[in-house]
Parts: sequence; C-alpha cells; structure tokens
Amino acid sequence: MAKLIITRKNEFINSLKDYSIFFNGKEIGSISSGETKEFIVPEGTNILKAKNDWYGSKELEINVSNDEARSVSISGLLPARIMIFFISFIIATPLLFREFIRNHVILRYTFIVLSIAVLFAIIYYLTIGRNNYLEIKEILTKKEQSGK
Repeated sequence: MAKLIITRKNEFINSLKDYSIFFNGKEIGSISSGETKEFIVPEGTNILKAKNDWYGSKELEINVSNDEARSVSISGLLPARIMIFFISFIIATPLLFREFIRNHVILRYTFIVLSIAVLFAIIYYLTIGRNNYLEIKEILTKKEQSGK
C-alpha cells in the first residue's frame, strides 16, 4: 500500500477547527493546525479533498504506486486570510474614528466602497467560492522538481 503524508500549515485563521480529509469521496480522517499525518491509501489515481465545515478545497488528483509516499500541504487560501484582516479593519475603523470619517467626505466614500468590496468577497466565499477557501497542493521531491 502507498502512503500519503498530509501537512497542515500552522495558521491563526481556522486554527481552532480541524480540516476533514476526503480520499475518493470518503472521509479518512482530520488534521489540526500545524499537524502532519500519514495515511495508508490504495495505489492508482485518487482524488483528495479537504473541508472545513461548509468551506473546502478543489479536488487534487494524486497518482500513487505501491510502496510510494506522496506529500501534500493544506492551508487557508491567501485571499481568504487577507479578507479576514479587512473585515476586522472595517469593523474597528468606524468605532475608533467615527467623527473623523463623518467629517471627511473622501474618507467616508472610500470606506463605503471598501466595505462593499469586502461584503462581495464574503458573499463569494459563502456561495460559489466555498470550494476555493482551502488550498491543497502536492509537495514534490527534489528529484521530481529537477525532472520537470
């Protein structure tokens, strides 16, 4: 049997939730933030996917042969992590600088436009982009990297 090594990056965002690991449509386990786990998988072409409640990753096709080890890494997608920062900014700014924003027209409209952009990003990740929230990619060995 082949071995699949899954490494999840240590991240602040989603650090309290485990990601569920699906192999050929069946859940084979879960992985915590900063953790590395090994799974025994059947040889051949297989489909790997990670999920965090409603959110997930795109499917990754992995070819494994007998007695071979493949490595993958899972992390939150960078745009989603940046979006969390902007949500915090949009919530904190009016609370801290309410009078300053109210008295400056350009700042007020800039803040409104930024708020609308973040709102659309949130709606995207809650609907059609929900399977783009996590990133899963294969880690190539040095031999495989030099051969490509």
